[in-house]
Amino acid sequence: MASGIAATKAELAKLKCILSRAKNIVVLTGAGISVESGIPTFRGPGGFWRTYRSQDLASVGAFKRNPSLVWEFYHYRRELVLTKQPNKAHKALAEAEANLKAVGRRLTVITQNIDGLHQRAGSKEVVELHGSLFKTLCLKCHSMDTDTNSPICPALQGRGDPSTEGSQKDIPLEELPRCKNNDCKGLLRPYIVWFGENLHEDILARADYELDLCDACLVVGTSSVVYPAAMYAPTLAARGVPVAEFNLESTPATHLFKFHFEGPCTETIPEVLKDICDPSNIDSGSNKENLFFVHRRMMSTDAKHHDISPSSDLPPPSTEKSDLKKKSTEKLSMKARLKIAMRDYGSTVIVFHIGISLIMLGGLYAAFSSGLELTWLVEKVGLSGRSGEIATGASTFVMAYAVNKVLAPVRFSITFACTPFVVRYLRSVGILKPPKAPPS
Repeated sequence: MASGIAATKAELAKLKCILSRAKNIVVLTGAGISVESGIPTFRGPGGFWRTYRSQDLASVGAFKRNPSLVWEFYHYRRELVLTKQPNKAHKALAEAEANLKAVGRRLTVITQNIDGLHQRAGSKEVVELHGSLFKTLCLKCHSMDTDTNSPICPALQGRGDPSTEGSQKDIPLEELPRCKNNDCKGLLRPYIVWFGENLHEDILARADYELDLCDACLVVGTSSVVYPAAMYAPTLAARGVPVAEFNLESTPATHLFKFHFEGPCTETIPEVLKDICDPSNIDSGSNKENLFFVHRRMMSTDAKHHDISPSSDLPPPSTEKSDLKKKSTEKLSMKARLKIAMRDYGSTVIVFHIGISLIMLGGLYAAFSSGLELTWLVEKVGLSGRSGEIATGASTFVMAYAVNKVLAPVRFSITFACTPFVVRYLRSVGILKPPKAPPS
């Protein structure tokens, strides 16, 4: 963590060195980067439109009850965003992406924002987790289209002003935005993931693909409490990927990351991305630790150990938030480690673990059945006094099963240590498919 001007400069130099080596940089962005362009979040204290909170209107139920009101809310947000401009952080990310692409490297933005400022700044590789204000979904033909018209339909002209609540009648249903594909004329809704909805599968697949390739990550302007995005950076950090957080203050996940920089992202992001394609940055004031980044094994003992809460599409309960804030020195639970492994390697982890369990169970059963003196093992795993129960075949199996169960940490350790190598080998010989390419 950086503290003080000198320490901050030293940490920035280390991070610039890592970024200068990285082949696939992922940048996770949240509302904080857009706030510096003057865009309100509509969340937290004071985050109201008229007398409504965003969650009162951002739902399927709200749209069914009053589509006119919901469209007025999103029309207001669309028009507001169109008056704002991408800031220096947006532009620095777009410039870095273009410069890296020219030398065969990649930078991808995965954003929770729906304002489209990354694209307006020039970014091409943008994954919008929660949709976009400037995309629509037809409820009849289910087509998704981009629409930047202002207003999106004539009936919304002059509507949405927060101060005009109750002074205007609802817009008739037939005058609300309608689909223009092949005379469909179905009712359109904003292409945004509302409360109670799951993220789109193709978007999640693209995000997973980028995270699988990632060898350096920047977290910019996000509070790290909205899931599933809140799990992305901690999972990368647990995998050994360098993660740098940029925010106005610390977050519940700050302690999980290698770097943390406080301050306006319009100042910090341009500075850290400047000249990362310049080879001289690789050797500037860095040691071997900064020169070479090698992925540590999935659950390296050098990694930081913390409890990780389960993913969900909504912010975690308050108890989960407080758990995230603890700088725990305990190791990750088996459940959390298995979750990370499954995210990285899929069902192969389960198949491999079942195989290891069966092999160990079979070996123990054969050893007990053959009459080998294993009293020391029974006592070692805390089952002393029960070695006499192995006189019959049935009790032999029960004893082997009991010992195997006690040895669960050993089985899991073997699984976590070996799965990455097994997966790489199976992919190399064509038994497993490589990671999916990003959806077009």
